[in-house]
Amino acid sequence: MDDDDGRPPPDSFAALTARIHEHGPHLTPAYRSLARLILEDPEGVAFLSVGDVAERAGVNMSTVSRFAKSLGLSGYPALRQLCEDHLRAQTLVQRLHAVTKAEPQLWQRSARFDEENIARTFGRIAADDIAKVARCISDARAVHVLGLRKSHSAAYLLWFLLHLVRDDVRLFTTGVLVEQVRDIRAEDTLIAFGLHRYTRYTVLACRYARQRGATTVVLTDNAASPLVPLGDHVFLVDTAGPGVLRSMTAFVSLSQAIASTVAAHLGAASRDALATEESLLDQFRVYFDQDDLDPAREPAS
Repeated sequence: MDDDDGRPPPDSFAALTARIHEHGPHLTPAYRSLARLILEDPEGVAFLSVGDVAERAGVNMSTVSRFAKSLGLSGYPALRQLCEDHLRAQTLVQRLHAVTKAEPQLWQRSARFDEENIARTFGRIAADDIAKVARCISDARAVHVLGLRKSHSAAYLLWFLLHLVRDDVRLFTTGVLVEQVRDIRAEDTLIAFGLHRYTRYTVLACRYARQRGATTVVLTDNAASPLVPLGDHVFLVDTAGPGVLRSMTAFVSLSQAIASTVAAHLGAASRDALATEESLLDQFRVYFDQDDLDPAREPAS
């Protein structure tokens, strides 16, 4: 991989991440090891010397310097500075810890992690990022939503909310996933959820959607996620928790923010869709009312 001659150096960790993914297919094994370390643990790299990074990645120090220069930076110190800036931004949420001075109970710690996950996730989103995605979703011929295993809960919520405000929103299911993927067109938008460990089907579906020319929106947990280079729009979502179970709260919060922005963008069209929905709910008597308590009334079949 050659140096990025003539291109301005990355000026933020997000720009550094984008540059690494841009070069991803052409990285040597040594460079790939360094890239993985930087993407997965930027906070740790912020405290490491060039020798420490070389040792952790299993390469020599000159390789670390060459890798930094290949990304358009002046050397390893510039790369570490970007990681330090990233760390400094993350520590802003530490003031949330002042809420309780005593060691909190598990449920309190869990709630605090959720607050921090949301703060970190939305803190790295640029002002117009969600608006751009909302326009893609609103203007698409069809919207496909994919989230498997633990990601399915957030994917289902986003599908449900989008389905309230626009037509032709499709939720992928594992039994007929291949048949559903086949229906993706260039005029469509695919929204994919994924967190470690990433399912093969999700990665392959994103890759196919890109090949078809569809717009891809990725919600994932890590800059090293295999979904990142497959997304036209990428949101990194924090999932830290107090125990072995990772938090999905920020995924849910971001899904709601996207759906609300889509509804606002569609305006009158979304209001018409909601009105039709309400009419059907009344016709099918979906929701409970006091008449349901009447023992003489037959339950709807």
